[in-house]
Amino acid sequence: MAGNATALAATVSWIGTIGDWNTPANWSTGALPGATDDVTIDAGGSQTVTCASGAHNISSVQCQEDFVLSGGSLTIANATQFAASFSQSSGVLSGSGDVTLSGAFTWTSGMMGGTGRTIIPFAGTATLIGGGTKGLDGSRVFENRGTVTWTGGAIDLNAGSTGGSGRIENAAGGLFGIQTDNAISATGFADLNTPAPRLNNPGTLGKSAGAGTTTSRCLLSTRA
Repeated sequence: MAGNATALAATVSWIGTIGDWNTPANWSTGALPGATDDVTIDAGGSQTVTCASGAHNISSVQCQEDFVLSGGSLTIANATQFAASFSQSSGVLSGSGDVTLSGAFTWTSGMMGGTGRTIIPFAGTATLIGGGTKGLDGSRVFENRGTVTWTGGAIDLNAGSTGGSGRIENAAGGLFGIQTDNAISATGFADLNTPAPRLNNPGTLGKSAGAGTTTSRCLLSTRA
């Protein structure tokens, strides 16, 4: 009988001992995870999994190990959690799925895009360090419910080429601490009075270090 084929989600588990995402032998299927795969990374020990290159489209990730995004792109369609540390030094974290970073998050450079949210949960921490630009694109939301410490590098809320603009949401109870003179900007965005880009701050936003002024070239709102 002829009919429409429907791709079913499959669980693909990490079985590797060397932390290269791009090595097929590190995965339970013997192949890299694909767009319909729900990825589980739980090696029961202390490993660091690194995505350094390639364009990877997956359904979701549940990760219990340290994770490094240092190149390429990781596009995630559904709700995802990284429970251990997550470090982004380059590359693109994207997709429609909300990504919760429950462990310590370190962002030195690279971009986040798509329609999903990157969430720092209550009691979570994020450190934005180094001279590289931290970019948001599309309608990506960086949502802080915990503690962010920004010590270096500019934040660009219109960093990519897909249109739209990113947004920072410092939620009620969240602390966004500024320790740099770098700026928050929106490259090439024509009308900064539209709903995006913006820094929405129902929480606490304060500057405790730096020799000069930190400038936000985007709409700042305190609305919850």
